[in-house]
Amino acid sequence: MAKVVKLLGLLVISIIIAFIPTFIIANSFKSSIGSTSMPYFLWGILSIVITLSLRRLWSKGLKRETGSWESPEQMRAQVINTPQFVGRFDKDRGLLESTARMVEPDRIQYQTVWMSQPKELSVIRFRGEILDQNGSPLEYIPVEIKGENRKWVGNIVDGDRVRVEGEIEKDGILHSKTAFNYSTNSWVGERR
Repeated sequence: MAKVVKLLGLLVISIIIAFIPTFIIANSFKSSIGSTSMPYFLWGILSIVITLSLRRLWSKGLKRETGSWESPEQMRAQVINTPQFVGRFDKDRGLLESTARMVEPDRIQYQTVWMSQPKELSVIRFRGEILDQNGSPLEYIPVEIKGENRKWVGNIVDGDRVRVEGEIEKDGILHSKTAFNYSTNSWVGERR
């Protein structure tokens, strides 16, 4: 139900943001160009493409500007010099800074019908440990970092202090393609 509501909202927004202005502009050039007999469904597709592009650019700008989370490079000294790293987690934005526990590296091969050679994925699964002020485990966040093996760099081992930025899926796991390893001062996952 939520997906249907989201889709309807996207269609309404695309009509308001892109369809009406592009239709007006096209009709204003009607006399100079001749006839603009482009079917309405093509105008609709054009408006959805424009809206998705604008939405993506706008959401990227929001992610960079909101919150008080500094870049991993700026935070490294503070994290490494803290004897007891408590960690923090922002579920809404999919940001986690914690100590990696129970790290499981894995490789997965898959092949689809249209691919001639199988692809290999590198996967690292671990639990991000959040501690309370006394140092007792407060919460464990399941994390999965997955990317193509040929683009993979870095590694995470048990006890490394990491920062992961991704999305919480329906399965409750924080999924990402990259992570920053504070302990080794390097990126892990697909090359950026």
